[in-house]
Order: sequence, then structure tokens, then C-alpha cells
Amino acid sequence: MVHYQSTRGHKETLSFQDVILSGLAPDKGLYLPDSITLENLAYLTQEDLSYEDF
Repeated sequence: MVHYQSTRGHKETLSFQDVILSGLAPDKGLYLPDSITLENLAYLTQEDLSYEDF
């Protein structure tokens, strides 16, 4: 299960449901997952990762 922490260093971790219901963290930071796995991006090319104008 993924846990979320505030970007401003608040040490409490929350579940996805708690993050959605609370909005901002008590320290006014944004919530991000405590870990982000990037290994799934290894097969993508630069073109797949770049921003396209429409």
C-alpha cells in the first residue's frame, strides 16, 4: 500500500483515502507518495516522455 507525506517535511504518513479527504497537509504542504518507482519508465523513449504541443 502506498503512503503519502507532506512536501514540507511533516512526518505523518497517510493513506490515499485520507489524503483525498484532507486536501492540504496540516503544514500547508502538498502530499506526495513516500516512494516513486521509476523502473517502469526504462522502456520508454525520449519521444514518449516529452511534452507535445497540440
